Amino acid sequence: MWCFLFGILFAPILALNIPSSKNFSWSKENSRLFTKFYLNTLGPYDPVWKNYELCKGPKFKNVSETDVVVFQQGKDYYGTFKFKFLTRSLVDEIRLWLYSIVGETRKQLWSHKLSDPCKNFVFAELIQEQLNSTKCIVEKTSYNKTVNFTETTRKLLGTSFFYGNYSMKVVMSSKNANILCLLLHIELLNKSKLNK
Repeated sequence: MWCFLFGILFAPILALNIPSSKNFSWSKENSRLFTKFYLNTLGPYDPVWKNYELCKGPKFKNVSETDVVVFQQGKDYYGTFKFKFLTRSLVDEIRLWLYSIVGETRKQLWSHKLSDPCKNFVFAELIQEQLNSTKCIVEKTSYNKTVNFTETTRKLLGTSFFYGNYSMKVVMSSKNANILCLLLHIELLNKSKLNK
């Protein structure tokens, strides 16, 4: 986990193409620029959901029919999911991809595969509470559930992150079929600038 956090915190430094340590010394000016850079690019954020779309998952068949509606209530964004499970299913895997978007360029920041999602602190709660699941098994029935996307984003990314535009892809599947494939487009805005 520390390696992941180290990578996220120091990736922008590497992107600055700072010369090797033999040729580079930290002056007061460099220190001031570095601090200014981080104060303007990293910190507490407010997520703003731009748009979303359902996508085709990697498996040949689907075990659910899904509809999603994203809406804002106060400062928080919510997603209402309408699932119709066509068969009893085991949520076997969840895959996540996070991309940064600058202009027309999309760059993958990280991807993560949860091979036992009901042991993950974020997804276990969502699957068990929202889909009335025990041991990641979802019964054949219809579900109409609302998830607080703002709260879930903070659980996944923490309370501070790099400001900017992002795209997240979430694929939930059983061994042989897709359950959900969703693309979310979000902007993380500087919380202190919004509250002035």
